[in-house]
Amino acid sequence: MAEVEAFELERQLPLPMRFVLGALGLFCIIAPALDLGRAFLQIGWWMLFVGIIVLGAWVVGAIFLAAAILGETQHWQFGNGELVLSRKSLLTHSIQTIRAGDVDRTEIRETEWDSRANTFSVVLRLKSGREYETPDYDTRDAAEAMRTRIARALS
Repeated sequence: MAEVEAFELERQLPLPMRFVLGALGLFCIIAPALDLGRAFLQIGWWMLFVGIIVLGAWVVGAIFLAAAILGETQHWQFGNGELVLSRKSLLTHSIQTIRAGDVDRTEIRETEWDSRANTFSVVLRLKSGREYETPDYDTRDAAEAMRTRIARALS
């Protein structure tokens, strides 16, 4: 059996993107509270409508903040018939070793975009039900080539 060369992939959530997500989240939480907070000083029928708007903005802001804090960078390292997957966010860091027996299947996922051409990624679905997705590729052929390379590396 021929030796398969080791290779690495990285799926990043860069620090500037974390900053933008965090800033948007804080804006969605603080701006409605400052602008509409006076509506809660007097009790009236409008409090329900203003409350729904503020609560909705806070939910959107919380989602942005969660993405900034919990969004992870993944480092995939293939070698010796296994994948060492390192996942790191602002709060956690974990390393998982995946072998061929842990993989249920691999598939190509197409992402449709309104503003640009569709992209493709390889999804590694484990028997445990977890899914891990590679970075995007511009063509289906490039994603298929990576899928074949991953299958060879794990066999």
